[in-house]
Amino acid sequence: MIRTLEHKKTAAIDTRDWLASINTPPDEAVTLFLSVLDCTIEDYDRVQHRHAITSHTFYSMRNSQAVCGILLEDLLEQHADELRGFDITMQPETKTHLLFIVLNDCLDQLTSSLLHGRIVKGFTPISPAELSAMKRFNLL
Repeated sequence: MIRTLEHKKTAAIDTRDWLASINTPPDEAVTLFLSVLDCTIEDYDRVQHRHAITSHTFYSMRNSQAVCGILLEDLLEQHADELRGFDITMQPETKTHLLFIVLNDCLDQLTSSLLHGRIVKGFTPISPAELSAMKRFNLL
């Protein structure tokens, strides 16, 4: 199944709403994930309406990208057995599968927007350390 930007945005919104409804008492990881989802949803809207990246959104996206990477790494570490053999192109069967897909979508969207925004808006080039880290985590 090919997932369009609209599918990914809908999944992000639904996941945000679901996580917000169960985040009582507030959990730090869930609160961070909600923040990443909010930023990603804003970026989906920005892309759909063809708005440019501002310096404020750039740094917000950059922070969310870093947090998203940490959350994805934690999810993979804590649920390695459940995620073994699961691919993001497959239909999610568990909540963990869904979270994995949405986190992966968030990371892809934020990375893509940051790279494109740097080129289009004349942001400084990616540093060698950033490029090395992105290659190490297969983000390029």
